[in-house]
Amino acid sequence: GYDIRKFSLAERKAVLRKLIPDSSGWIRFADHVEEKGIPFFNVVSQHGLEGIVAKLKTSEYQQARSRYWLKIKTQHADHFVVGGFTAPEGSRKYFGALLLGLYRNGGFIYIGRVGGGFDDAALSETFEELKPLVTKKTPFKEVPAEVKKAAWVKPFLVCEVRFAEWTADKRLRAPVFLGFRDDIDPEQCLLDDSLP
Repeated sequence: GYDIRKFSLAERKAVLRKLIPDSSGWIRFADHVEEKGIPFFNVVSQHGLEGIVAKLKTSEYQQARSRYWLKIKTQHADHFVVGGFTAPEGSRKYFGALLLGLYRNGGFIYIGRVGGGFDDAALSETFEELKPLVTKKTPFKEVPAEVKKAAWVKPFLVCEVRFAEWTADKRLRAPVFLGFRDDIDPEQCLLDDSLP
């Protein structure tokens, strides 16, 4: 019957801890880590989790987002081989997204597409890199239905991509193009069989 929204986060959690002493039921108390945010974030990243929430322990409760409550997402980056591209849509020029793959057991496996991370200059420069590699035959071992209407390229270009996580069907979630890497052999870009 008491309104504790004006209490600090630490005080509200202390009250909550008394109300939910057993964390084995449907409602569970979410513990916290103090003063070791960076090591904790690194562990979360290593376990492939989405991220952490950072809260100022002296802050009052607020219904809306605030500077005292931050969601910090983990990001991964890796190297992928370009196997094709989609047509541009809307006002976008040159191409829509790059189709990416990795090698596994001698086959070239489709792992998703990346369309973010390009400004107009990067779209133009990337398209110039793609044009001489265009081929009629797909380099991918299998092509999902959603990318059947694509232009294929010989898998010679390696790019670096930042992404949030791998999905259950081995696709990239929220990928962003970072640039091409000419120091990496495409055949060194391998699909990790230990992925979920």
